[in-house]
Amino acid sequence: MAVEILASATGIVTSTPTQLFALPMAGSTADPAYTYDVTHDGKRFLILEPIAFQSSPLTVLVNWQAKLQRR
Repeated sequence: MAVEILASATGIVTSTPTQLFALPMAGSTADPAYTYDVTHDGKRFLILEPIAFQSSPLTVLVNWQAKLQRR
C-alpha cells in the first residue's frame, strides 16, 4: 500500500491508501512478513515468488567403486 503525504503548517495530511501490487502466496507455512523486502534506497521491492516444481528421477548407483575396478 502507498499513501501520498503532504506536510503543511497546519499538520500532515495523507491520501487514501492505494495498492501497489499483489504479493504471491509463498505457501501455507510461509510467514507473510518474510515474503518481501525493500531495497536500501527504497526504490525496489524484492519478492519471493513460488515456482512450479518439476521433479526428475533420481538415480542411485550402488557399489560404483567395484564397477570402476572392472574397467
